[in-house]
Amino acid sequence: MSTWLSTETVADQLGRNIDTIRRYCREGKFPGATRQWGDWKIPAVALDPDTTPRPLIAPPSRRSRAQQRRTR
Repeated sequence: MSTWLSTETVADQLGRNIDTIRRYCREGKFPGATRQWGDWKIPAVALDPDTTPRPLIAPPSRRSRAQQRRTR
């Protein structure tokens, strides 16, 4: 069973403004955050750095620098 945290609780734990936490939820920075009854609910595991998935790094382009410049 997962423990859900409110935006106020997460803001207190991280030392951030509530509006900043809401923006993070909209941007998807907390994996698994859902909107319930007009407020965001954030799973406690989203704050644990050991369980948070790492962002993927895009592979380098196979096109040459000249080809990349032409498509801008």
